[in-house]
Amino acid sequence: MSNGSIAAVALQLKRPVDAIVTLDGGIGENAGSTYLNERSGGDVSALSAPIRHFYARNNLHLNLEHHCSFRSTSRAIVFVRNMRHSDSLAYLAFEFALPDFSDSDFTPDSHIGCNWENRYALHFSAAYLHRSDHAIWFIGTNAETRGVPAGVMTTERPS
Repeated sequence: MSNGSIAAVALQLKRPVDAIVTLDGGIGENAGSTYLNERSGGDVSALSAPIRHFYARNNLHLNLEHHCSFRSTSRAIVFVRNMRHSDSLAYLAFEFALPDFSDSDFTPDSHIGCNWENRYALHFSAAYLHRSDHAIWFIGTNAETRGVPAGVMTTERPS
């Protein structure tokens, strides 16, 4: 999540990594891309693990163009409607279990988005780490087939 995604992606420069899920991670921002380019000596072809990057549009530093430079890996960028950066933290789970846990104004759409973001991340991980047939099907079908309400998630695959 957040800047932790930069460390996860950079780890590939030192050792093999099977898959990476980022939750509104810094790899979708200028600072994260700059760091990865510096650490890789400008050769991001060493970044080979499949990446699924979930993001919220309200991030002032958002710049998804950097994903286009990760050409040596399978990657998808997943927009989750009505999610905010903080919704990817555990606060949303606490808010669901303990209403008014935080001062944030979580919406029903935040809960739906977070729920599907977590399900997708779990299946993505199971597909690449455990080669689960069900998980491979789940991540390979369109959102509505998986049961995601229309418009909640939009997946793009950069060329």
